[in-house]
Amino acid sequence: MLKFNFFKSIWFWLILLIFFSFGIIIYKINTNKSNKILILSTIRPITLALNKILDGISDIEIKEISNNYMQNHVCFHDFSLTASQVSDIERARAIIINNISFESFINNLIKNKKNINLFDSSKDINILKNNERDNLYIWMSFANYIKQIENISEFLKNIFSNKIKIINKNTKNYISELNNNLNKNKNDFEKFKGKKVAVFSDEFDYMLLELNLIPVHLFDSHIHEESISAKNISEAVDKIKKNNFNFYLVSNQNKKYLDMINNFSNAKELKLDLITYSNDLYINKMNENMQKLYLGLSNARY
Repeated sequence: MLKFNFFKSIWFWLILLIFFSFGIIIYKINTNKSNKILILSTIRPITLALNKILDGISDIEIKEISNNYMQNHVCFHDFSLTASQVSDIERARAIIINNISFESFINNLIKNKKNINLFDSSKDINILKNNERDNLYIWMSFANYIKQIENISEFLKNIFSNKIKIINKNTKNYISELNNNLNKNKNDFEKFKGKKVAVFSDEFDYMLLELNLIPVHLFDSHIHEESISAKNISEAVDKIKKNNFNFYLVSNQNKKYLDMINNFSNAKELKLDLITYSNDLYINKMNENMQKLYLGLSNARY
């Protein structure tokens, strides 16, 4: 009698309704996941490019492998994938990378997985070298980034033949916007043509060379921060004094090394953004970099 009364009670029907609703929610989540085609990027600049190229296409999901790791790092040194990231890689239609040397961690993961479609966006881009090491920060040049956009766009059109029209439209509009900013910045920096600019390492070489400026490295790219010695600091200070630099470009370097350089040289670091953890648009962050650099050069001792 008690059981019969319970099944007739409002509590029974309320519990049943909750379980039924919960089941519908889980079903919809799983259905949405399975219906969307997953495209992965490995770094934020590529993610930002994909967002622009695939804008307005609702059945494609874009995810980034590097995510929070890149907030304080500018390479994939000692990078390890989570179980969730491995799962994403295995179900992704394609993975778009910056440069195979940059994301070398991915080689071991995909070498035995024939079904993974990997695309290197650095195709036909001239890679700079520093002491025989590739400079992998190719996106830090408007011209290089435009080439990456073109490469990625062509690759995506081969995968999504039914979306060629919108991909073409998005690509054309974005490249036009990038070109406008490139030309403006070149004109703005024309008066500084041939000037030397000190940089902590080689992160901003592509950007500086595009503006007809000459990068002077305080440290060689093969020196990891953990192994910087007193001798390295002394050499960096000598370069600053010899060239009469009053600023040098940095990204996320350890503050203790910057303080040492500043104390011995009377120079100051000028922090620019590598766009590896930015939620802002690529153009906005690059133009912020340009504004900071322009102000630094305007106030420099030449």
